[in-house]
Amino acid sequence: MVSPRANSSLSLSDNSIILWLGDRGSHWKQHQAMLGDRGYTLRAGRLEGERWIVRGRQRTNPIEPIAIVVRGADFEPIWQMLGALVRVASPPENCHIPILIRIGVGEAFDPTLVLEREGVDYLREPFESSDLLVRIERLLQSGSRRRQQTQIEQQWTILERAIAQIGIGVTISDALRADYPIVYVNSVFEQLTGYTFAEVKGQNCRFLQGKKRDQPQIATLRKAIATGEPCEVILENYRKDGTRFWNQVQICPFRDAEGTVTHIVGLQSDASDRRAQEQFFFENRERFRLAFENAPIGMAIASLEPEKKGTLLRANTALCRMLGYSHAELKQLTIERVSHPDDWKIDLDLAYKLLAGDIDRYQIEKRYIHKQGHIVWGNLAVSLVRNEVGEPLYAICHVEDISDRKRAELALQERETQLQILGDNLDRGLIYQLVRDPDGCYRFSYMSGGVERLLGLTPEQVKADPSSLYALIAEEDRPLHDRLTEESWRNLSVFSMQMRKRKPDGSLQWSQLRSVPRRLPDGTTIWDGIEVDITELKLAEAQLRESEERFRGAFDDAAVAMAIVDLQGNFIQVNRALCDLLGYDAEELLKLNVCAIVDPEEHFAAKTLQPLFEGRQSALVQEREYLHKDGEKIATLASISLLKDERGKPRYAIGQIQDIRARKAAEAQLVHAKEAAEAANRAKSAFLANMSHELRTPLHAIFGFSDLLRHSPNLSEIEREHLQIVRRNGENLLGLINEILDLSKIEVGRGLLKLEHFDLYRLLQELEEIFGVKARQKNLGFQTIAAPNLPRYVCSDRLKLTQVLIQLLENAIKFTTHGEVSLEVRPVAGDCPAQTLRERLRFAVRDTGIGIAEENHDRIFEPFTAERVGTKGSTGSGLGLALVRKHLELLDSAIELSSEPENGSTFAFEIEVETISEDVRGTQEAIVDPASPPTASPTAEELQIEKLLADLSASWKQELRKAALVLDDRALFALLDRLSDREAPLVHCLRTWIDNFAYDKIIELLDRHCQDSS
Repeated sequence: MVSPRANSSLSLSDNSIILWLGDRGSHWKQHQAMLGDRGYTLRAGRLEGERWIVRGRQRTNPIEPIAIVVRGADFEPIWQMLGALVRVASPPENCHIPILIRIGVGEAFDPTLVLEREGVDYLREPFESSDLLVRIERLLQSGSRRRQQTQIEQQWTILERAIAQIGIGVTISDALRADYPIVYVNSVFEQLTGYTFAEVKGQNCRFLQGKKRDQPQIATLRKAIATGEPCEVILENYRKDGTRFWNQVQICPFRDAEGTVTHIVGLQSDASDRRAQEQFFFENRERFRLAFENAPIGMAIASLEPEKKGTLLRANTALCRMLGYSHAELKQLTIERVSHPDDWKIDLDLAYKLLAGDIDRYQIEKRYIHKQGHIVWGNLAVSLVRNEVGEPLYAICHVEDISDRKRAELALQERETQLQILGDNLDRGLIYQLVRDPDGCYRFSYMSGGVERLLGLTPEQVKADPSSLYALIAEEDRPLHDRLTEESWRNLSVFSMQMRKRKPDGSLQWSQLRSVPRRLPDGTTIWDGIEVDITELKLAEAQLRESEERFRGAFDDAAVAMAIVDLQGNFIQVNRALCDLLGYDAEELLKLNVCAIVDPEEHFAAKTLQPLFEGRQSALVQEREYLHKDGEKIATLASISLLKDERGKPRYAIGQIQDIRARKAAEAQLVHAKEAAEAANRAKSAFLANMSHELRTPLHAIFGFSDLLRHSPNLSEIEREHLQIVRRNGENLLGLINEILDLSKIEVGRGLLKLEHFDLYRLLQELEEIFGVKARQKNLGFQTIAAPNLPRYVCSDRLKLTQVLIQLLENAIKFTTHGEVSLEVRPVAGDCPAQTLRERLRFAVRDTGIGIAEENHDRIFEPFTAERVGTKGSTGSGLGLALVRKHLELLDSAIELSSEPENGSTFAFEIEVETISEDVRGTQEAIVDPASPPTASPTAEELQIEKLLADLSASWKQELRKAALVLDDRALFALLDRLSDREAPLVHCLRTWIDNFAYDKIIELLDRHCQDSS
């Protein structure tokens, strides 16, 4: 409450006069007495032109009343007159006199006149003196706040100027020059931005924006500068060091005596913290708003002001839906208005205790009055929101709709139970009872629980809102549903219909409904019905139709010729591809029998399909020749299967016919090419064998004579060196011949794996003995590193593995001048178990030699390429690494190379081997123990072979020599297959020579045997 004696600033004089214009009415005395008790003087007057008369004496400007009570018809003249006074008064706020408009009974009045003007309110007659007092004091309070606000703004302007000079960044720009250059900045600006006055002098302030020159506030700022108006914005700016900050910018134009803007003063301060707080408060407010609006239960914010009597300041959608009001309607109502009278007093008593601090919150079940008049039960929870000093601001109300629960408690329990049991026994259906009241309204008196399984709605939802179930019916089915329902109601006929329903989750359901109506004496009609889900049946029908359409489309548009014929061979259906293949159109083919398009010698008959009839085959695939319309024979691949009816009885045959004329031609070409390739391969093999035989014989002669000459005592050292050169080059040539033969054998596909069991430790020991000596001769270190869990006995191709490791180690020592060479072997994963299994081993040969450039990593594995491309003094055929790669490919592996020039090289590979434990070694092929004596010399081996050879017939040996001379592998292997197990060592030796293209060894063995025999 505001009293004029307590705050004399509300009036222009000490009289505290409230001027009453127009007739005084019947309650004048009561109004005057009540206002007088509060220290106001109520004076009556009347309006004459632009002045008013008070108690018989004329009053003119300046005015004295603190408020005016006027009739509605006199409002506009009074308002206009006060507006004129505002323009001449000093200070002008003293002329903002509050006006209360009296609206007579039946008098028309536009309330927007009050909403559009400050300091104006209205009362409709008749009204009580207390209402008059409340409205006048509210107007006086509002006017007081406006005057205080004006004073605050004036004081703030003074304060801003003081702050600008002592604690706020200040810039002054020349408004008379282009681009408004800076002519002054204070020290606060320099501290704020990091720029000195010398750095920014003559620039436009926009440099602070960096790349952020598309900010919406910039347009506002530019407009204010252009129009010479003050402006305040917050911009995203950047300091000299590049850090971002939010700059609160105020611009004030300075004008000269003629009113021209000469300078723009900018006041700048760091608003980053404020911006962050605003963002924080905005996000919190937005989160609360979303939670409030989208809450599944009713929520409201209620006023605590006594005069508003629990007005709902805000309500969410759930509460509006619960009570049937719109948001705007609820804001005009109080909690008392929507509460049941019997429950309002309980709610109010608890609210007083809450305000008094006796309780923190309270919760009750109470009744509300729906807009349509019916009761809505709600579970209400109320708590207070307080300010920073603990004063209550408003109340938060949570209201949960419990009407369904209350109605369920009042329902007939026994009938519900019986119907529930019956309805629950319908797995894909529901039972319902639909009632049409005499007024034409429909409702469900019962709905079984199946409605939730079928449609996603609870029985309570459907009973509370029957339209929720109707809304699920597809729009296309609603007209028929409405018509059948109307006919059933009029004629009491059975309602039966198939309809589609769109479930809440968006899926479509087909339902079959059937109900029988009955009419009660009061005109109420009841349908007892059942609804069954027939979606699966409809889907099956749709899938069948879709399958038929897909088959028809696939059949007609198939790229492969297709036909359906009956069991007598008559065409039933043909596609375009078959017509194109045979040269007929569809009409012509449908008049023919299959016999008309097959060779007369290959008649189509039911016996052709006998394997299909007997179930021995699901389809017959055979190559057949069909006759084109012009008589040409067409080679095809035909696939025939049966089409059966639902009882499994064959009805038709369906055939797919593929034109294979191109394939037949290609096969003929391949046969010809294969024969030519085999002939070329035999010629190549013969050449290699002859070359081997012809070259090796003189080479061995050269080796023998060079050895004889080298032991002659009459040779000088130079001559001995020459002989050594001869032998060394002969050995190189022999190695080249062997490598060419090995590589050729692999290339023609004769490179086969010869798996054998061997001692891996012994192999590594032999390699260390051989290459340890070679390494020491070059003053190199050499070591073999075997992992502790490395298996000892393995099964693999020992010869190829040894050749690979020897080639890699020889290269490593050859191209290493200092440092060391190492061979490391380890399992890739874990220890080997006690029994036979497969395991991968990793071999790595490392050296500290000259290395290999990355661009040559692939080239060195090509045939006839030096191992170290581009190196000086490298020798060799260039086939070593090519053979390594080929051998590893046969072992299902690949070589890995890691090397850089002058940093050495690492060659690594992984192979899969079969590991054998020592416990089961005895059941496998014998493996030589490392401690046992070395194996027999080749001479002893040859003696054993020659002994076995001596027992064979002369004719067999002649056939063997003849096959070796012509390089006929097939004949050679056929001869070996005729031998018994006793000759196994001989077979093994001969097979090894054949696999290695060593036909010359076979011939030499036979020739030597013949000489010995003679």
